[in-house]
Amino acid sequence: MLAEKYRPASFAEVVGQDRIVSQMKWYLGQESHSGHAFLLTGPSGSGKTTLAYCAGVYWGVADFDIIRIESAECDVARLRELHDHIPFYGMGAQGRKLYVFDEIHTITGRASDRLLSMLEALPRHVLLIGTTTAPAFKIP
Repeated sequence: MLAEKYRPASFAEVVGQDRIVSQMKWYLGQESHSGHAFLLTGPSGSGKTTLAYCAGVYWGVADFDIIRIESAECDVARLRELHDHIPFYGMGAQGRKLYVFDEIHTITGRASDRLLSMLEALPRHVLLIGTTTAPAFKIP
């Protein structure tokens, strides 16, 4: 696919998003006692998922330690599986993991409660990025 061929693979290749790239770099460079979490909002095609993957590369996450979760298919059972399963909290090959929740606004009810409890106890080696086309104020 043409879009895949030209999709940026690192922050250095991202065009037109200088402000968010510099803010993400700054935040990811900070020493933290817990994991990092971002919420990226914007219209379709604005590069939210691409920025999520670039953040993982910048932070040193190996490709196979990037887990993409389709939020529309995500329910309480799936989140419990992620939360309770040792690899979620386990270190990746390079010591870090990235979870990308696409269209995170589609998580509702008990699943959103479970996600919030996961965010409260996010280990320092985990980067969780939610992407959405919905306005931020509409996200539970």
